[in-house]
Amino acid sequence: MGDEAAQLLEASTLPWEDRFVHKFWKARVAAYEAVVKECSLHATVEDSDCLKAFGPLARHAAGDTNANALDFGLDALVAFLGVADEQYAKTHAAAIMANVAGKGLSGRAKTVERATEVSYVLCELEAGDIVAEALLKAVKHKVPKLALASIEALLSVTRAFGTGPGAIPPKPILKGIAHLFESKDGKIRDTAKELTVELVRWLGVDVVRKDLLEKMRAGMRVEVQESIALVVPGAARPARMTRAQQANPPSTPMELDDTATHPAEDGAQNTHLQSVIPEAYEFADPEQVLDTLEKAPADKGQPKFWDAVVSAKWKERLNALSQLRELCDHPKLASGEYGDIARALKKIITKDSNIACVGEACAAAGALAEGLRREFRGEARVLLPGMLDKLKDKNTSVVTKNRDALLVFSNRCFSVTEVVDEITTALQHKFPKVPAQTCLWLAAAAQGFDKNR
Repeated sequence: MGDEAAQLLEASTLPWEDRFVHKFWKARVAAYEAVVKECSLHATVEDSDCLKAFGPLARHAAGDTNANALDFGLDALVAFLGVADEQYAKTHAAAIMANVAGKGLSGRAKTVERATEVSYVLCELEAGDIVAEALLKAVKHKVPKLALASIEALLSVTRAFGTGPGAIPPKPILKGIAHLFESKDGKIRDTAKELTVELVRWLGVDVVRKDLLEKMRAGMRVEVQESIALVVPGAARPARMTRAQQANPPSTPMELDDTATHPAEDGAQNTHLQSVIPEAYEFADPEQVLDTLEKAPADKGQPKFWDAVVSAKWKERLNALSQLRELCDHPKLASGEYGDIARALKKIITKDSNIACVGEACAAAGALAEGLRREFRGEARVLLPGMLDKLKDKNTSVVTKNRDALLVFSNRCFSVTEVVDEITTALQHKFPKVPAQTCLWLAAAAQGFDKNR
């Protein structure tokens, strides 16, 4: 008997725990093949001593130091995860993905395919967050081949599972790939652009604008926007489902959108899952407003905000209000004490004789409400009576900006049922224009309520 055959025979007599980490790579291959066979015979890990032993050691299979054995190890891992449960994935996914990203994705083409399939199966077991975290870490690797394979795998799992609950969390991707736009490797840049477009399909343009589109060079942004024009936000459908989704698919099927650039692959079950475009607010980092207002403006001829907003010169007041509105032009604003700002805006809206300043104050109030939501509820109620009264203004622009801000209030800060007294007063106003414009606001608020139900 040859030395190799003797080693394999000796290894076959060892406990499974020793066979999976045997120093002879062919002995490890034989053990990996046994795992695949056992998975075809048993429905759960607990039914097999081989599988019970493999579970805690699966991470070694994902990072086998022998290239040939690694392929068998990844095949064994895919088969094993097919019978493992979500709790196993939650416990072991991080260690497995560390080796998948560090070893499997740096291997031969077929090895990369196997490593990507491991990522798929872990996503099916509700470990998409762990998969994304590992792949995002790997895209920073200094070896271009590994970075490229990692971003391609991230694109692949995002396209397959989408960004819904239990799938791939989009926020880490939004915050973690902008640096790839400046990669020296053209393939990495192209894949990052493709992933950006894919995120638009799931999340919409508004969500990706600040974190990704605005981080691109102008020429690249034009290319990406041309690609975005060819897709329909919300038309994305997952090609694969998590284990939980497979067990409990939504009861109402919906048609696939043929206009999607990458429609879900065949399988009628995929039509059950609807992509809902979220708001940019859900993923945005809070923008600091109060601290910025304390700083001197870039224009040296313009006073600081708090001096300018009460200035006798209307242009200085207008510039201060424009500065505030522009600062608030972000999906989400940082929490803080906005009472002084609300009172300053109220004074301008109710007493300022300059229509440009009044209109800009209304727009700033709406921007604050949009970015702060319920946190601006108290300040919005402070502003409300004066803004309702200002609906009597003869200037169409002022009335329009005022009513737009009121609609943001009712959509984001409070319901109309919370401000019945203020509404009643407005409906009884001596100027007929105020009740008429109030009714238009209430009608628009009701439409928004129906859409959001």
